[in-house]
Amino acid sequence: MNFQVLFALFVALNLGLTFMNLPPVLDTLMPLYGVTYGGLSILLSALLWSHLAMQIPAGVIADRLGLRPTLIFGLACMSFGNFLPALWPELALAILGRVITGIGTGLVFLTAMKLVALYS
Repeated sequence: MNFQVLFALFVALNLGLTFMNLPPVLDTLMPLYGVTYGGLSILLSALLWSHLAMQIPAGVIADRLGLRPTLIFGLACMSFGNFLPALWPELALAILGRVITGIGTGLVFLTAMKLVALYS
């Protein structure tokens, strides 16, 4: 198996963990942010909507910048977005962090799929 394809498989595993890392701790986040399940639904959907919004721009960005810079920027967005809510436990920062993570996952997902298409 090619290294790029193996890397893309690990990226897919990482994306799955990123999308599903909050549901197990919802009961802990509710008193921390002082919200109900309805308030936390905004937190959960912020990542999905920003990921969806990045799908078309991610292709343009990857074509213009190249796969490696796009992947590095996407991974940096994912790291920063997941780290941001740890700085201050506020719901607004957590939502902003999920939006930044969604931008990163949109870039990384497309880059991984391009790697599979090019090298498989």
